Amino acid sequence: MASFGDLNRVNTNIQSLDSQLSLNKINRDMADNQLKMSTGLRINRAEDDAAGYSIGTKLKSRIGGLNQALQNVGDAKSVLDIAESSFSTIMDNLVEMKGLATQAANDTLGDTERGYIADQIKALGDDINEVANQTVYQDYELLNGAGGNN
Repeated sequence: MASFGDLNRVNTNIQSLDSQLSLNKINRDMADNQLKMSTGLRINRAEDDAAGYSIGTKLKSRIGGLNQALQNVGDAKSVLDIAESSFSTIMDNLVEMKGLATQAANDTLGDTERGYIADQIKALGDDINEVANQTVYQDYELLNGAGGNN
């Protein structure tokens, strides 16, 4: 006795179809909520919020650019630290050379003493040239002018 209005059949049972539809919607919503909870993000796909997803994507690219800029600033600071320490060493040598030149200007010194002072000044000049040659950052010589204009 299978009539058209038989409520025991699942295909024609309106209450059953309505329940299945509600169950499918609840399962879909639960899956979306689990995804949001597991990732910790409000927007995981473009279909969650298209405008928000677009804004989020642009912000992620900006963050990438800012991170690279921060790394560039760190590299520049490293270059300046290297150059500063070399300039400090060169300045110390120049101050010592000035003191030796002032000492050599004293009339109480003879030619022999002045020769020793000249040797010291020459050694300090050689040391300055060596510091300039050794001040290098990633194959660029910073102080001797050989870095080029790239």
